Amino acid sequence: MDELTLYFDRAACSLGVRIALEKTGADYNDVRIAIRKGEAQGEDYLRINPAGRVPALRIPGEERALTELVAIHAWLDNKFPQAELLPGGMGKFRALELLSSMATGLHANGFGPFFRPGRFSPEADHQPVLSKHAVTNIAEGFRLLEAKVPDNGFMFGAEPGSADYMIYVYARWGAFTGLDMKAEFPRLMSLADRVEALPQTRAALEKENLPSIHEQG
Repeated sequence: MDELTLYFDRAACSLGVRIALEKTGADYNDVRIAIRKGEAQGEDYLRINPAGRVPALRIPGEERALTELVAIHAWLDNKFPQAELLPGGMGKFRALELLSSMATGLHANGFGPFFRPGRFSPEADHQPVLSKHAVTNIAEGFRLLEAKVPDNGFMFGAEPGSADYMIYVYARWGAFTGLDMKAEFPRLMSLADRVEALPQTRAALEKENLPSIHEQG
């Protein structure tokens, strides 16, 4: 197999990796792992990613697939520098810092228990409380991002990159939380609109048959 292979689910965090792949112009295959059907915990996929999560990226010549969002974005930037997924100089580490903080904070402590409270408590009575509290964590994560979003351009300058692509994914998820995203986080949502207008984002949405961020639900 000479092409990259992205293991993904529709509208999952793997969408951010897909947008990055579209930006690189690389040829790649994709394999859907339907999380709600339990496929991420299936024997076949656990051999690819023992953590049972998407995304995973199969790289030609590598024995194991690469997993974890930050690692995949960093590898893509190294492999395809022309795509400018991460900025240069100290900006690269600031972008990795932001990607890491979103992955461990907004994603893991917010959207994780919001979408899948059963992973955090086996007690059915506790799960609605977990989901409700998760929205508080999500809102706090978005408030931190809102303070960092520039008036124009993208997070690290005039060109978009991996941080913008992941913010876009989380902004899409925000529509399901009950938060008034446009009213509470106008700068973040304006950034999401700028990202959605990009050709690489439109291509990614088309491949996953996803609607605009404003047409979800």
